[in-house]
Amino acid sequence: DPELTRTCPPSVTANSGFDAFSHALESYTSGATDPMSDVLALRAIELIASNLKQACDDGSDVERRTKLMQASNFAGMAFSNTGVHFGHAFGHQLGGHFGIGHGLSCAYTLGEVARFGAEVSPQRGRDIAKAMKLCVPENATGSEIGEILADAIYDMMRYCGVPSMKEKNFGREECIGLAQEAIDTNPFYYNTPVPVSVEEFQTLIGKMWDNYQ
Repeated sequence: DPELTRTCPPSVTANSGFDAFSHALESYTSGATDPMSDVLALRAIELIASNLKQACDDGSDVERRTKLMQASNFAGMAFSNTGVHFGHAFGHQLGGHFGIGHGLSCAYTLGEVARFGAEVSPQRGRDIAKAMKLCVPENATGSEIGEILADAIYDMMRYCGVPSMKEKNFGREECIGLAQEAIDTNPFYYNTPVPVSVEEFQTLIGKMWDNYQ
């Protein structure tokens, strides 16, 4: 019932929205995709990209909140089938280590999950960009598509007031040091579209810290 969310502060709205975004994004870039989940995940991404900023601006906008709750539902069904992967693995570990909410911890992973997914599968990156209504040159490489996606996601996070890990006083090396624990305690980590070693995961975490400031 979207009426029950009218009084959520903007930070709660933002973090909940980015949590749903992470469910959809990791579902669509997982190693176990399926056609039904693809439809649900992309629709969830489209709804979040089109409505989250406005819902953060005006908590009384029930139409926007309705669409975000639909997105959350669709994303939940999508990842229930496909699972999530390294974004949630780090999100779980980061949240537990620093005592922050799950939505915020997952938000920090979004840009690099999108970048990684587009590099592995440029077509899936294009699909995500289309859902977010982003312009992608016809001849863009996977890396270029990933850059477009990450930039747009980070812009959305800034607009919604998400503080960076640096602003939260989370040390860069301390965050990178969570990689092995994240792998050991989150078996779905191995649901990545291609294998990611602990060293590669450490590099990805460093990028999460560096690229959202």
